[in-house]
Amino acid sequence: MFCQIIEANIKIIYTNLVDKNKQVVWKEIEKDTLGTICKKLEALDNKNKLLTADDYYYLHLVAGIRNHWCHQAFINFLYTSNDFENTSAYKAESTRLESDHAKLSRIYKVLEDIRVKVVRKAK
Repeated sequence: MFCQIIEANIKIIYTNLVDKNKQVVWKEIEKDTLGTICKKLEALDNKNKLLTADDYYYLHLVAGIRNHWCHQAFINFLYTSNDFENTSAYKAESTRLESDHAKLSRIYKVLEDIRVKVVRKAK
């Protein structure tokens, strides 16, 4: 959930920073991946300095985290046995989920605050 909200917030922030019709910009970026929109926002943000270089580094990591949970996590343990809940692979993924959730929660809050400020300023 946090990955999807983070992606949507980045798209909203980007749309409100570009000096073009917001509907046109949204149509141009709505299908962009998280990694692509992060790169576009970073390039645009050079003058605004909404996020630091470290923030952008972490946002690029978020794309990898998202891909793991969407495409790989369940494959890592689902085929291990009928009793997969008791496997070390399942426990490892559960631990990773807790860790990723805490990290994503923090970046979500940062981006949510920026999104609100940028949208208010753009009105």
